[in-house]
Amino acid sequence: MKQIFVPDSTSIKKIDLKKLHSSKYLKLVNNLLDIKSRGDNATFFKTSNLSLDLKKLIGIKNLRYIFKNQNFKISLKNSFDSKTLQELKHIRNVDNFIQWAKEYDYSISPKMHDNLNLNPDRWLPIYKNKIIDQNSDFIKTWKTNAKRVEEIYAETSIWPLFIGTLFIRYRKDDVYLYAPFILKSAKITFSGNSVYLENADQNIIINEKIKYLIEQHSDNKLPILVNGEEITISEALESIKNIKELNFTNEYDENIFFESLIECSKNDFQNDGSFELLPGTTLFEVNPGGTKLRKAMINLILADKIDNLIRIDDLRDYSKEAYEKALEKSNIARVTASDFSQEKAIVGTLNNSSIIIGPPGTGKSQTIANILINIAKNNKKALFISQKKVALDVVLKRLNKYQNMMFQFSESAKINQTEKEYFYKPIIEYFKQINVAYKYNDLNNYNSSFFSKNEFNYLNAKSELGEIFSRDLKAYNGIKNRGMVVQNINNFAHFYKLYNKMESKNDFLKIFKNYKKVSRRKIAMELGYLKPNASIFKSPSLKFIRIYNNAKNAIKFYNAKLSRYDIEDLVQLSNFIRLNSFIEFDDKEKDYTKYWDFKKLDNTTPEMLEMIYENSAYLAKERLDSYRQNGEKERQKLNRFLGRLERKITPPYIITSLFSDIIKRVYNIYVGTPEILGNFVDFEKDHFDYVIFDEASQIYIEKAIPFISIADKVIVAGDSQQMQPSNWFSTRDETEDEYSDEEITSLLDWAINNHLPKYVLEMNYRSNSSELVLFSSKEFYDSSLKGLDSYGKKEKTSVEVVDVDGEWIDNKNEIECAKMISICEKNLKKYNSIILLAFNRKQQDYIREQIALLSPKIFEVLEDKVILRNIENIQGDEAELVIASVGYTSKTSLHSTYIGSKKGRNALNVAITRAKDKMIVIKSIKTNEIDPKNENLMTFKRWLNYIQLKSDKQKLYISDSINTNNNDRSDKTQFIFEIQAWLNEQSFANDIKIELNYCVGSYNIDMAILDNRNNFIVGLNIDDSSNDVDLDTFIQKRIKTDFMSVKGYPIYRISSFRFNDNKPSMFKFINTLINK
Repeated sequence: MKQIFVPDSTSIKKIDLKKLHSSKYLKLVNNLLDIKSRGDNATFFKTSNLSLDLKKLIGIKNLRYIFKNQNFKISLKNSFDSKTLQELKHIRNVDNFIQWAKEYDYSISPKMHDNLNLNPDRWLPIYKNKIIDQNSDFIKTWKTNAKRVEEIYAETSIWPLFIGTLFIRYRKDDVYLYAPFILKSAKITFSGNSVYLENADQNIIINEKIKYLIEQHSDNKLPILVNGEEITISEALESIKNIKELNFTNEYDENIFFESLIECSKNDFQNDGSFELLPGTTLFEVNPGGTKLRKAMINLILADKIDNLIRIDDLRDYSKEAYEKALEKSNIARVTASDFSQEKAIVGTLNNSSIIIGPPGTGKSQTIANILINIAKNNKKALFISQKKVALDVVLKRLNKYQNMMFQFSESAKINQTEKEYFYKPIIEYFKQINVAYKYNDLNNYNSSFFSKNEFNYLNAKSELGEIFSRDLKAYNGIKNRGMVVQNINNFAHFYKLYNKMESKNDFLKIFKNYKKVSRRKIAMELGYLKPNASIFKSPSLKFIRIYNNAKNAIKFYNAKLSRYDIEDLVQLSNFIRLNSFIEFDDKEKDYTKYWDFKKLDNTTPEMLEMIYENSAYLAKERLDSYRQNGEKERQKLNRFLGRLERKITPPYIITSLFSDIIKRVYNIYVGTPEILGNFVDFEKDHFDYVIFDEASQIYIEKAIPFISIADKVIVAGDSQQMQPSNWFSTRDETEDEYSDEEITSLLDWAINNHLPKYVLEMNYRSNSSELVLFSSKEFYDSSLKGLDSYGKKEKTSVEVVDVDGEWIDNKNEIECAKMISICEKNLKKYNSIILLAFNRKQQDYIREQIALLSPKIFEVLEDKVILRNIENIQGDEAELVIASVGYTSKTSLHSTYIGSKKGRNALNVAITRAKDKMIVIKSIKTNEIDPKNENLMTFKRWLNYIQLKSDKQKLYISDSINTNNNDRSDKTQFIFEIQAWLNEQSFANDIKIELNYCVGSYNIDMAILDNRNNFIVGLNIDDSSNDVDLDTFIQKRIKTDFMSVKGYPIYRISSFRFNDNKPSMFKFINTLINK
């Protein structure tokens, strides 16, 4: 018989409780493991909808079956399949009804017997209908429970449903413990009209929390689970029974586990430190892990290290450094395209601990993906952590196959084969790469920059040229059109050397025009150097003679070498430096135009990525080879690990538990939630170069600090205008502490409080309509969040309001729920993803119930194509369509709702920025029915006003005056007049409209050409060479143009410098688009 449990003979390091309890950080410890409240089922069990006495649920016979078998599928009581219910419907007499009840284990009470005997015609139909109705309600309840389990797992990546037994009760002073020790994960499934309880895997685990707390607060030690694979509950209990070191105050009796469950209150405890074994077995919602984080936190507190986790130079301008480095050539790898705000964040965070502020849809996941690939390139070690599994999955998806370089932790999960495949696939693919790795590539030659050399050359040439006047440009074009410009460079230089001896341009031109045509004396008179009536013997002044001779020398040289050019063009440019600046600018502008025409938005580095992948595998191969050289034991263990990879049947948490040493040899980067990674990381021995947190506003500070303590740099990605953390499994200690005054709850709060450098992402890529973003941009981000319509977006109305006459009863609105289900069913085929959003939890629960009861079409795809969220837990999700039920009416006490609470404003911001294409808002409240008693309700009221605006007004929400004077002549440059005049002369002039500063959201297109139905045809990006431009303005224009191109707009650049040259190609381009 294999060994399952063994006595715990390790020496327990007792905590200095006095020092701990006097610490200003005690609350952080309490929140990592709840021992004083009844908030955590792992430490103090309580019954609820999903925490029940299993014996009552399935009966003692089925309970014994579960104990003895690794695999089971048991029908829950009061759950009858379709065949059984059909038989019931056809029963016509009492005898058959009694026979049916016996066959299907339905209990007929004495009162039911009496009623059936007295009046069978009346009571038999009543009881039949009652059973059918109860079965329907029972299924609805368990479908709701099953969806809640899936929702918790989707939100936390922690599987929450277990069968638990071997209940332990203990009290010492203010420490109350009552929970099961042995656990087996379970899941709820459905078939026909029956509800089933199934095993989620074949293994046993323990309640780590109760073991840890028993050992810390008593002299007892629970046994160590050495092998829980493919073990029945009975086998686990038998193994524990044989451990003599357990000191229960009551006698161990195996029948106790099949007795009814006891629900304890604190009054039931004896404060004597007794270690009791209590009866019963439960099916319950619980998170049994997480003790290692608490241990690590305690060690940090006792070692006085928390105040010194990170050091930042407050006098250093990190943002400016990142800006300058982003402009330079660098060795940055990119797995996804990046904009300039993302580029600065990548450069900055790789060099220093930092915050990435990522408003909704701004490419935070792409930025993190690029940071991770550069960490892999540099052969550094990192942890990538998020509380939300969906946030991790999004980043991994951005990494494509390069995610294989990172070990991706998974829970015991739903456990099904698909989930296991998801876990095993990247590991197997990476080991294939390791097997073929044979060399290490030099990456030093792979340099690139965000801005090209052509762009900087153009900008520098333009700066050198200075302000361009139209007559200067006309003169240069006149010279250029005569040809041989480059060949005559030296002649130009000599001519201007002669010409620049002149004091007056007008004097030179008059002398030039009259040279050899009239006498020198007459020219002197015309220029005023000699009076008209002067004596014939009066000579011109010496000054004139000098001027004339200088002009004569220049004219002679011109006639000999440069006569092909118009003299007025040469004189207009005044000197060689000016002419040469034009020549150089012409060259650079030509290169810039060519660059612009062929510029790719994708600045990824595919060749470099392949070499990074090969290098990572090569180094992993070397480390594995070193591992197996340690001895036969290691070689055999590696062989077993590879064997399990091939079979792909071992649950993920078993793999990570049994083979953690091999995993740490192979991988440098680990991805998971705080709880999962907390079980893997050795906080005393492991060290990392980076720890990256995503959705940091949703991570409690106490879950992050242990990881920060073992990393050189911390990268915190999040948004202070989004949701604070939520706790699915327990309540929290809200006593005053070090962070209370500063309202520091989340990791992001902590990072901001520690003055970490901030890099702000600006462009919203998620939403295809700016109307879905602009309210948030103005209300939450001081209009810095940029939103643009996508070219050719499929929704003409992106925000639709559906007013209904709903009622607010018991925190629910049934009419809005019905309308939501109806709208969702109509849109199931139109959209690939839908979020159903409730503004409170009760409405969410009610919607879930009604879907389970009334809409099999939606229920079938719930938590897949359709996800149901409330305003408190929607962060991290997105969908093409969001259907929201506000729920509130004029009778709702809004200040006591979530939207009226201090968290309500941020929750609203998150909720209204989840849609890619469209948001439909179902509401029963009018704006004038809201009394905004606080800023949260004021924001809510402004949002209701906003969604009632027409689309064009929503586009102007950031600045109502931004487009009011689009066609004001004072805004037009001479070049714009030239373009308009030229367009109006073309053959397509009657088929188009011209609009300046055409609004597409946060940005305007310089000039838009529309058809006569106001459909956008093409945008003109006007580059007026007469305008001086600095670096920042140049960069901003590039950022704007890139964003428009990403959104699909056809944009044509028109340069005043070569406008005349490009007219034929412009005509062809515009005419082609019009004719499309």
